[in-house]
Amino acid sequence: MRFPLFTALATVLLLTSCNTEKQEPEMLYRTEADPTLYTMKQLDSITEGIKAEAEKMGLDMEVDLKLTDSVVEDGRIIWNYAYELNAKVVDMKMNDDALASDEDDLRITDEMDAMFDKHNSLVGKPLPAFSEQLLDGSTITNENLMGKPTVINLWFTTCKPCIEEMPALNDIATVDGNDDIRFIAMTYESAKQVKPFLESTEFVYEQVIGAKKWVLDATMVFPVTLFVDSAGTVVEVQLGMPVDKNTGELDTTEFVAALDRIRG
Repeated sequence: MRFPLFTALATVLLLTSCNTEKQEPEMLYRTEADPTLYTMKQLDSITEGIKAEAEKMGLDMEVDLKLTDSVVEDGRIIWNYAYELNAKVVDMKMNDDALASDEDDLRITDEMDAMFDKHNSLVGKPLPAFSEQLLDGSTITNENLMGKPTVINLWFTTCKPCIEEMPALNDIATVDGNDDIRFIAMTYESAKQVKPFLESTEFVYEQVIGAKKWVLDATMVFPVTLFVDSAGTVVEVQLGMPVDKNTGELDTTEFVAALDRIRG
């Protein structure tokens, strides 16, 4: 007995509908030392930051993400992960304690591991000095920021987590009552890279470009936001906005709370 054609098509559509409605559990990632949960997109951004920092140090870096074990929490799959880093010297001399010879692979030491967390070392200290170019061609320095609380977002144009949080960053910067705070975005990329991006993606912060040394000295993971008080002290550093597990939207609570802390 043959099914009529319309019956077969209806069956296919029904099965497709059922498969579409079935939702896969959310997968998030953390290390044993740090309970912060990241998406895979955020880990991709961290990996890019590691490679950029290593290149600055004259190293050809191989970065392998190792998933160790997982648990199910609140319907989400939480993986523990670790990075395995190996590098070869490209153009930088290093002492005998760091490597046996220029041709040997390097097993990354505690000094390299500290790169992951170096943005947090800025907290409680004066904002590092800089003199950089704004997208309009004018110059901005850290001295120009004195006397007014400032938010500095560190980003780049192909950083997916950076792009995902831009609508929330725009909303916060333009909301009534926040005009007492200066909002700045800083990237190591050039105007040639930034201008086409901003033509299609709104980012209302003042745009500082080409600040490669300053940005990579400050962090190797993106996005990172520095909260600076009117005296020029870094009061707080936040690594991206977390996702609200109930709504699936970015949670701006801690970001907004940090604005009050830099107001004093």
